[in-house]
Amino acid sequence: MVQNSRYNSKTIDDQIPREPFSEEVEAIRLRPGEILARLDAKSIAYIPLGTVEWHGRHNPLGVDLFKADELCKAVARKLGGIVLPAVYGAADAHIQNEYGLHIGMDAFAGFPLVGSYYYVDVPVLVDYISSIVRNLLDRGTELVVLVCGHNPPVQRDMMNQVAYRFRKEERLSRVLSYMEFDGLEADSPFAQGDHAGYYETSYMMHLKPDLVNLAANDNCINQDLGVGSAEPVSNANASFGEACFTHHVAGLIQCIDHHYSQLMNQS
Repeated sequence: MVQNSRYNSKTIDDQIPREPFSEEVEAIRLRPGEILARLDAKSIAYIPLGTVEWHGRHNPLGVDLFKADELCKAVARKLGGIVLPAVYGAADAHIQNEYGLHIGMDAFAGFPLVGSYYYVDVPVLVDYISSIVRNLLDRGTELVVLVCGHNPPVQRDMMNQVAYRFRKEERLSRVLSYMEFDGLEADSPFAQGDHAGYYETSYMMHLKPDLVNLAANDNCINQDLGVGSAEPVSNANASFGEACFTHHVAGLIQCIDHHYSQLMNQS
C-alpha cells in the first residue's frame, strides 16, 4: 500500500483514526475514517457527469447519469478510490435546421422534449465543477477523474477546460476528463455512441433493465422521436450492453491507472 502523504498529517492522524478498509466506494456512504483508508490505498476521486434528459419514450431520463455512475463505481471497485455524487448539469450544442434553432435533441424533434432538464451554460459548469474539484484537491486527493455519459463535443470541451485549470506548466493535470469509451481504440465495436438508440438502450437493458420499455414506442407516429441511432432501437439487447460496459470499465482502468502512476512519479 502506498501511503498518500497529503492525508498523513499529525493533525489528521490524531483526530480521525483510520477504520478498516471498506469495499464500499460511494463517498456519501463512507465515514471519514473509511474514506481515509480507501484514499491511502489509491488517492482518486471520481465525479460522474451526465444529464436528466429525454432518451426516447422507452428509456429513463437518467441514461447518461446511470452510465457514468455505474462506470465510476465499477472502476473504483477494481482500481481504488471513492465516487462522488453525480453532477447532472451539462452542456449541449445549439442546432439550426428546418425546425429552427433548438438545443440538443430538441432540434430533431422541432419542439422542447419533455424530460430534458439539464442544460447549463458552459462558463457556469466550468466554474461549478472546478469548485468541486478544488475542494477535493485541497483536502488531499491526488487525482480527480471526470467520467461523462453525455457525449457531445461541447461537453468534452467543457470538461477539458476544467482539467486545464489544474495543469501546471508541462506537468500532468490532477484532473482527467473521460467519455465512457475513451479508453478504447477508435475502431473498436464498443467505442461508439448514439442517443437513445441501439447502443444506449442496450446499455440500459444491461444496467437498469426494469427501467426500459420498448413497447412505449408502439403505435406512435414517429417511433424514433428524439432518437439518433445507426441501428434500429428494436435490435437493442442486454448482451451488447454488457459487452460495452465490460470493455469500457477495462479501458478506463488502463487509462486512469497509467495517468495516476505518472502523476505519482512526478510528485
